[in-house]
Amino acid sequence: MNTEGDDQVNRIHLILSFMDFKCSPEEFTKELQLHPSSTGIQGEEYLLPDGIRKKMRDCNHWQYEWKIYSDDFIGDYLTKFINDIIKPRLAAIKRMTADCVTRLTIVQYYFTGYNLGVGLEKDEIRVLSEIGAEIDIDLYVLTEDK
Repeated sequence: MNTEGDDQVNRIHLILSFMDFKCSPEEFTKELQLHPSSTGIQGEEYLLPDGIRKKMRDCNHWQYEWKIYSDDFIGDYLTKFINDIIKPRLAAIKRMTADCVTRLTIVQYYFTGYNLGVGLEKDEIRVLSEIGAEIDIDLYVLTEDK
């Protein structure tokens, strides 16, 4: 899986997030045995992506992300993410997230091609339903017309 990018290769981000929970984000790290890409505690100050402005966190959060640079079909990576990250931790995720927001975010920056799409198999939908996951899909078509 290519995680280093080039500006003309499609970028895929698959993000599993937990928000608005009462425990420490470190408990998610320990229980899920994953290294988060981002964590935060309600009330702490953080910098916005512009690196200048600051904001206060409105809730605790924990996030794990795959960043992939590839022109391969996004659905193949989504299936791998669900099979390799979510399914093996299904019981722990269900136990940890009974009282919080769970979200799977799928983002693609599409530079090449014209057949953009995301599909989920019945079993993948079942798994996401079991953990009560919201699904957020952002697709950015950045191809140039010729």
